[in-house]
Amino acid sequence: MGWGRAASLLIGALLAGSLATACGGGGDKTFTAASAGFSFRYPSSFDDLGAAPGRQIQGRPAAYSHAVGMDTVNFILASRYVLRRPFESIPRPAFQQSVDAAARAIATAEEARITARSTGTMGGAPLFVYELSSPDGTQRSTLAFAFRGLGEYFLRCQWDAAGQKAVPKACDTARSTFKIG
Repeated sequence: MGWGRAASLLIGALLAGSLATACGGGGDKTFTAASAGFSFRYPSSFDDLGAAPGRQIQGRPAAYSHAVGMDTVNFILASRYVLRRPFESIPRPAFQQSVDAAARAIATAEEARITARSTGTMGGAPLFVYELSSPDGTQRSTLAFAFRGLGEYFLRCQWDAAGQKAVPKACDTARSTFKIG
């Protein structure tokens, strides 16, 4: 086989692999559990780290919490909390202040600073996103809070240098494929 034919086959194989990965065919796994109340996709290279111990939000234990990742530093933690009253009944300015305070508390506990804030949707629910960085920049986190009814859905994506390429991309995948219910 000539170089031209070999190069054409190689380029075709590379394009097919790129398209399969871009279309979700890259071997992603789906996390789902009936008691979780949510599901999301993550890279097949990540390990199932199991139930997450402790509390992410001070004074409020999670109704459900589970982590996947490369290790205990480079991971995605997904949790569901139960609100005292439906999200939709809480005035938005007061609610935003409450979410800001939770993000600040997590940042303070981690000795990190909030470097960016944004909003959007996750699983069709309103979403508040906070980017955190350690003082020396060696560790980063994304905190994503989504709300629907009595549910608060929390994603924490955390990484250091070892996970700086894989975890942010996996976090984007988890957020874009997150389903409530």
